[in-house]
Amino acid sequence: MVEPYDFKGKKQIKDAHAAREAQSYAVLFGFFLTLLILGGMIGMAVGGKQGGLIGCFGGALVSLLAGRLWRALTEGIADNVGRIVFIGKKANWTKYERLESDMQQIRYAKHSERYGEALTMVNRVLKKAPDWPEALLLKADILWEGFESQEEAKEVLRTVIKLTEPSDKYHVWARSKYKELSQYRKESSS
Repeated sequence: MVEPYDFKGKKQIKDAHAAREAQSYAVLFGFFLTLLILGGMIGMAVGGKQGGLIGCFGGALVSLLAGRLWRALTEGIADNVGRIVFIGKKANWTKYERLESDMQQIRYAKHSERYGEALTMVNRVLKKAPDWPEALLLKADILWEGFESQEEAKEVLRTVIKLTEPSDKYHVWARSKYKELSQYRKESSS
């Protein structure tokens, strides 16, 4: 049977994160060097060699604090601003790309047989993206494998079938799983 999860694109997401982080460190290194040199120059102008050393130390300290602040602003508070500065264009991640880390946690919880936790997390994801076939398929798997809730799982699979085109891989996987659950019912009743 074909694995009903799309791992294609994960590498591109990781590569984008790595490139963004490398650019972030390059900016921080620039802050550090600039403030270190500036602090040293000011210190030497004011207090000679000893002042230069103190100025370098002060510049390094200020640059580290400024770097921390810059990372907090670009990564936490204003992610879009960081993308504009580092990548040069407006943020263009889809809602699915933003939810991919949640999906990985859900898959891990399911694999670890923590079905209650996985179901809670997948429901949270589906509140943000109710029409996401991949999340719906994962929910159907959790309902069936974790709770043996065949009818609920089949209802979720019917939703995937309605949302997707017959040529879509999620449609094919949902129909296959639906058929599998229907056959299981026939086999268990005979």
